[in-house]
Amino acid sequence: FYTAWDVIAKHVLDYSADPILAHSICLLLRWGAMDAEAYPEASENVLQILWGIVTSVQPSHGLQWAMARTSAFEALTQYEVSHIEKNTPDFKKRSTELLFSESNPNVLKAMEEFQVKILTYEHINRRRLVKEKRVVGSKIEKLLDVFPQVVFSSGERSKARDLPGAALLCLSFTPKDVSNQGASRGLRDPHAEYENAMVEIAASLQLSRNIFVALLALQSWKPFMRRWIRADILYFDAKSPAIILDKSSKAANDILKSMIRIAEEAIPRSSENVALAIGALCLVLPPSAHTVKSTASKFLLNWLLQHEHEHRQWSAAISLGLISSCLHVTDHKQKYENITGLVEVGTVLVLTVLDLFFSF
Repeated sequence: FYTAWDVIAKHVLDYSADPILAHSICLLLRWGAMDAEAYPEASENVLQILWGIVTSVQPSHGLQWAMARTSAFEALTQYEVSHIEKNTPDFKKRSTELLFSESNPNVLKAMEEFQVKILTYEHINRRRLVKEKRVVGSKIEKLLDVFPQVVFSSGERSKARDLPGAALLCLSFTPKDVSNQGASRGLRDPHAEYENAMVEIAASLQLSRNIFVALLALQSWKPFMRRWIRADILYFDAKSPAIILDKSSKAANDILKSMIRIAEEAIPRSSENVALAIGALCLVLPPSAHTVKSTASKFLLNWLLQHEHEHRQWSAAISLGLISSCLHVTDHKQKYENITGLVEVGTVLVLTVLDLFFSF
C-alpha cells in the first residue's frame, strides 16, 4: 500500500481545497492501517493527512466537507490507537475537543465509533493496580504501617481484650498464620481464633448506651467481619477446595451461628456488642447471601420484641434498621415485620417517656 501511496501522493496535494478529493483520499487511506507499523514514517504522514481533514473547517461546501470528515474518522478508526497517539501531539485532548465542538450528526456518529475504540484501548491498557508497595513517607505513616504487627504480633492475640477498638481494625489471622499452624499441628481452623477474639472484644468494648458510639462500633466491626469471612474462605480452600460451591455464604452462615450462640449466652455488655456485630456482618455480605441476612434479621427482631431485656432491644434496633435496607428485594414480609417491630418498640418508648414526664 505505502509503495503505491508514494506514487499517488504527489498528485493529490490540493485535497484541502476539494472536499470530494479529500473524501476519496480518506476512503483510500483507510487501507494503510494494516501495514502502518511496518512503515512508521509513511504511516505518520498518512495520519497527518487524515487528522488534517478531520480538523478542517470549511464554511463553503459544508455538507461535502462533513462527508469528507466523516470518512476521515472512519479511516482513523481502522488504525491502532497506540499508533495514532504516538504520532499525534495532544491526541486525547484534541479528540475530546473535537467531540464537544462537533454538531453534524453524521460526523458525530463516525466520531462516536472512534471514541469507542479509544475507550476500549484505555480499558485494556490503563494500569489500575500498583503492585509495588507504596513507599511510606512521614513518620506517622510509618507508625500506622507497623502498628498492627506490633500490637497484635503472633502469639499476642490476648491483647484484644485490652485494646478492643484496635483489635477490630487490626487483628487478623492471615493465610500465613493458617499455613504455619497447618504445618505444625495439622490444618487449624481460624474460625475458632476469630470467635475467641470476638468474645474478648465484645466483653471489653464500652458502648455506654450511646447511639453515636454504637454506630461507630458497628462500622468498626465491619472490617473485622470481612477478615473473618476471608479467613474462613481460605480455610475452606485449603481443606476441601472442590466440595463447597458458595464459600462466602458458607462462611457467613458459620459466623452467624457462632455469634447467635455467643449472644444468647453472653452478659448484657457483650450481647449489645454482638448484636452490632451481626448487623456489621450483614452489611459486608454480598447479595447472594440473602438467606444469612434473613436469618440474622429474624434473630434481631426476636430480640427487639423482648421488652424484658432492654439491653438487647436498643442495639438490636440499630442493627435491624441497617439490615432491613440490604435485604433481598423479594423479602417483603421480613421487611414489613422489621418495620412493624421498630415502630412498635419506638411507640412504647415514646409513651414511657411521656408517662415519666407527666408523673413529675
